[in-house]
Amino acid sequence: MTIKIKVHAIGVNRADILQLEGKYPSPDGNKIPGLEVSGIRIDTGERVFALLTSGGYSKEVEADEGLVHTIPAEIDYTHAAAIPEAMVTTWLNLYKLGNVKNCSNILIHGGASGICSMMIQFALNEGKRVFTTSRDIKKLEYLKNFNNCERLTFEQFKDNISISGLKVDLIIDILGGKYLEQNLSILDKYGKLILFAIMDGKISEINIARILMKNLSIFGSTLRSKATEEKVSLFKEACENLLPSIIKGVVKPKISKVYKFSEFEKAHQLLKSGDNIGKIILMMD
Repeated sequence: MTIKIKVHAIGVNRADILQLEGKYPSPDGNKIPGLEVSGIRIDTGERVFALLTSGGYSKEVEADEGLVHTIPAEIDYTHAAAIPEAMVTTWLNLYKLGNVKNCSNILIHGGASGICSMMIQFALNEGKRVFTTSRDIKKLEYLKNFNNCERLTFEQFKDNISISGLKVDLIIDILGGKYLEQNLSILDKYGKLILFAIMDGKISEINIARILMKNLSIFGSTLRSKATEEKVSLFKEACENLLPSIIKGVVKPKISKVYKFSEFEKAHQLLKSGDNIGKIILMMD
């Protein structure tokens, strides 16, 4: 069953830009981007947030009822629009695929992004030792807010500085490209690499022997292309298991900047520049 939502706020994702550039068409054929919104459920008047396959850049959207959740009273429309994609991606990668509860040392690349900053918080709350990376010194400074999170520049990571001799159980990667080989080199035996973006490129040269000798597992993970039934299941599980920590403020969605919907091109420019720290949100004019 689909329901209609009057949109108040929209979470901006890199997939939106890629879709408009013709590089990442929506699986449902919709040419309007937008993966997550918050607003008012038209048939009941409830405040809700929703996970979408596409179409979020609209005044009104249709969403599968299984991908819609009531916004808790503690959360406003702006922060609610920053929750669906990050929360479900965290549940899928950190918990379902990564089995974080059985890990000790975790590396999460690009920690200042909206999604990865949420992953870091949940991993730290699980009592894990967490490393993260960024190209930007300002972002590394921001990441000091996450107590006990150990921060590295990409150059330090690439050169194995500060983590020499360390082995990690799980790596959540948004880079790919030339960093893939370095990821494999610091994974411990039976370690997992989960790749959910390829910001450094889709081509990489790796030492396949590492995978064999250390019994490593590499997972490719995309949420958008999954069947609706699977997304509904993941969404429900994420809301049950992760949303309570967000409601309590134990985990906080980071908002970088809020733009009017009519300024979406400025929002995209900021995201493409890489200068954002956390989620970018569009508010309906």
